[in-house]
Amino acid sequence: MARPMWTGFLRLSLVSCPVTLTPATSEATRIHLHEINPETGNRVHQRLVDEETGDEVERADLVRGYEVKKGTYITLTTKELDAIRIESSQVLDLKTFVDRDQVDPLYWDAPYFIYSQKQGAEAYQVIAKAMAEEECVAIGRIVMARREHPVMVEPFRGGLLMTTLRAANEVREPEYGAKARPEAQMVSLAKDIMGKLQGSWQPKTFRDEYQEALRVLVKAKQKGKEPRLPEVEAPKSNVVDLMSVLRRSLDAGKEPRKKKGSRMGHYPSPKRRNARHRKRA
Repeated sequence: MARPMWTGFLRLSLVSCPVTLTPATSEATRIHLHEINPETGNRVHQRLVDEETGDEVERADLVRGYEVKKGTYITLTTKELDAIRIESSQVLDLKTFVDRDQVDPLYWDAPYFIYSQKQGAEAYQVIAKAMAEEECVAIGRIVMARREHPVMVEPFRGGLLMTTLRAANEVREPEYGAKARPEAQMVSLAKDIMGKLQGSWQPKTFRDEYQEALRVLVKAKQKGKEPRLPEVEAPKSNVVDLMSVLRRSLDAGKEPRKKKGSRMGHYPSPKRRNARHRKRA
């Protein structure tokens, strides 16, 4: 189990139970590159220096500062910052329950597993089961990394999953520009292509081909060999005659899989997909 990022209480009305949060994702398998001095082959390090005197400063001696005017700062120590405690610093309060479809994916940020501590296991399971049966998610707030985040809590594989949400002022509105009016026949052809390519989401089949190519490069250079990297042809725009391109794409697609009681070539609606997700939870 990953190291807990937060410890506190999960609360539903008057019911509270102690919980911990751990990250639901990891970047441990990624290749991490360091910055190297090409003349010596040695790794370089960034040093903290006073921008006026040039003197080096130890990280442990630093304090935080808020600039009130050019060159003038209000300084805050770690102890002073840690003393700021609001309710969401230690309580994840399930305030509002909504349908998952109402939470725009644009606001989703990072997922965390919510684990119950032993003395709160029964209350935790009651909350998780009730949410699963009601097919809803909870909106609350929590303090992490010296800021308060809106969060979404949902039932997940017999437990609870929390996703931090971006605040409204952190989300940009799309600027797609003028909208073209596509011909109905072209849209129909595009739907047929999607139907031929329809499948199921299999996350384990995804391979990070860039990381694989990076590993090939590193291993080849380690052995003093010339790396054999994949050659990729630059794509070209082919939308001049969109109708003919769509028809060729349809002919090149695989045979559609017929499903009893469903319309071939059409994806299930977002509501159906979310319903399936909740059933799996």
